[in-house]
Amino acid sequence: MNISTETAEVTPALRNDKRFRFTRLFKHNVSLTTGLILLIFLVLVAILGPLLTQHSPYETSPGDQYMAPSLAHLFGTDEFGRDIITRVIHAARLDLFIAVSVTALAFVVGSIVGSFAGFYGGWVDMVISRLVDVLLSFPAFILAMGVTAMLGNNLQNVIIALSVAYMPYFIRLTRAEMLKLRNAEFADAARCMGTSKVKIMLVHLLPNAIGPAVAQCTLTMGWAILDAAGLSFLGLGIQAPTAEWGVMIGNGVRDIFSGEWWTAFFPGIAVIVTVMTFNLIAIGVRQLKED
Repeated sequence: MNISTETAEVTPALRNDKRFRFTRLFKHNVSLTTGLILLIFLVLVAILGPLLTQHSPYETSPGDQYMAPSLAHLFGTDEFGRDIITRVIHAARLDLFIAVSVTALAFVVGSIVGSFAGFYGGWVDMVISRLVDVLLSFPAFILAMGVTAMLGNNLQNVIIALSVAYMPYFIRLTRAEMLKLRNAEFADAARCMGTSKVKIMLVHLLPNAIGPAVAQCTLTMGWAILDAAGLSFLGLGIQAPTAEWGVMIGNGVRDIFSGEWWTAFFPGIAVIVTVMTFNLIAIGVRQLKED
């Protein structure tokens, strides 16, 4: 038997083994599987939203005010006769965009700042760590409320406010990993070769230090959805008539007492399902790390 024959026999075995591990992963990690299925569903709904509904999210119809859920309007209509299912679907785009933008900004900036703190140490670490302690002394939602109150309540400022609120978690996680890695053998080897400190930190150490921060991203997306809706509900975030889940819940709460429960119920369900989706993925990722 020559080498090419042995390789031909080994390759299918390796492929089958990888396929088995992949299948076993999703069969036994129920949280991750369920979360990913729900996430794919939410993304498809957000992308295909205009194709799934026949109404405009901003189209008013005074003659159709407060219609209960029916075949014509599956989720009913609001005080302006707008189709609620259309607004819920279109709001998915905005809320998922907020979640991704907030998480990406907090992750990138937080990881870089945390790397500087852990790598350089000394007064740099002391200043950054004390600032992080101050930020973490406030609940994230309260901090986001304060930032939006100062900057103004529009989409850009909501993203900035929530990013500032979540950034300390990424700074602390990356700093802790960088403290472990900064004196690693491969870092010392790079120093001996004359590599600059910044390059060692960003090129050699940072990719190995962001593991916990990456796992934090899924939790942060869920928090961002919930807190963005909370800010809009309080009038500090996205403003009406924008199709956004928090805005819809805020406008619909007063309708519950007069019997029109559906105006707040269905946007609330959308928030719950989306937050649950990211939490399930986070639990699944944690199980992967433990296994």
